[in-house]
Amino acid sequence: MAGIHEALSNIMKGVDNIPALDRHPQGWNYRGMESIYRAMHTMFVEQQVVCIPNVKSIERFTRETNGGLWYHSIVTVGYILLHADGSSIEGTAIGEGSSNVDKATAGALTDAHKRFLIQTFIVPESGEQDTDTTNPPPTTTTQPQGPPPPAPNAPSAGQDDVHTVQSVDIKRKAPEGSGKTWVLHTITTDKGQYDTFSESHATLADHAFKTQSPVCIKYSVDAKYRTNNLEEIEPADAPAPEPPVEPAPAATVEITIASYVTKGTPNGDAHVVTDDKGVTYGTFDADLGEQLKSLAATNSKAILRVDNSSGHAVVTHVTPDEGAW
Repeated sequence: MAGIHEALSNIMKGVDNIPALDRHPQGWNYRGMESIYRAMHTMFVEQQVVCIPNVKSIERFTRETNGGLWYHSIVTVGYILLHADGSSIEGTAIGEGSSNVDKATAGALTDAHKRFLIQTFIVPESGEQDTDTTNPPPTTTTQPQGPPPPAPNAPSAGQDDVHTVQSVDIKRKAPEGSGKTWVLHTITTDKGQYDTFSESHATLADHAFKTQSPVCIKYSVDAKYRTNNLEEIEPADAPAPEPPVEPAPAATVEITIASYVTKGTPNGDAHVVTDDKGVTYGTFDADLGEQLKSLAATNSKAILRVDNSSGHAVVTHVTPDEGAW
């Protein structure tokens, strides 16, 4: 086994340190897998050593949070360091990964390989403390962990401040075949990133991005997963909102539909219309939603049968004129 022993010693001599130069979008530095490969690949080739993985076990589970569904994986991976002369050494590493786009297992496998190489060759680091790309930085032992620091120049959580929207992206969607249709959007501004399930929030942000119009944002912080959850967004120059008008208590109302939006929620798409008095009515029924959308396109009058028992005006029937009842 002298071949593999000597080769591993030479690899250790050849890898001085790997600094944490990769930057996570949420603000910390880490040593990414590509940085480790670039630093070690040439030495492995020169010493005629290959690293062969063998996944021994995978544990998967999910967790529902305020920001949506998160996937978690824990893997145990065996590795064989094999020399060209046939000599070898085996080792094992455990990796963990978390993701809100169902890539937790890939992250866990990367974490295991990364830890195996760093610990086997005792690779030092220069720069900031290392963490991986799929989990928050570790909590210090001297201070309790609080909410994550906001992005540079960002207001404190919940504060209303003026932002410039830089992009609106789909972060993840409901898995195909799940029977759900929710979409999680990420809105990036000059002061941070904010997640929302609201289709109307995403639409307003996209309009602000295309027109380069400033917006005011209020948000809350998910300290566990280090995300900012969008609570409110409106044009920066919008007039003060009028007090909300309570829905009519009657089971049947006649309205003039002023607007229609679709809002993505964990329970599916909500079809919401607002009348000319500012009262909102909604339904999760796709067929009723299509009727409301069609009527809203021409600002038509409609008679709605609504159920107010939940505290919301839930549409159960739509007709464009009273004679159809």
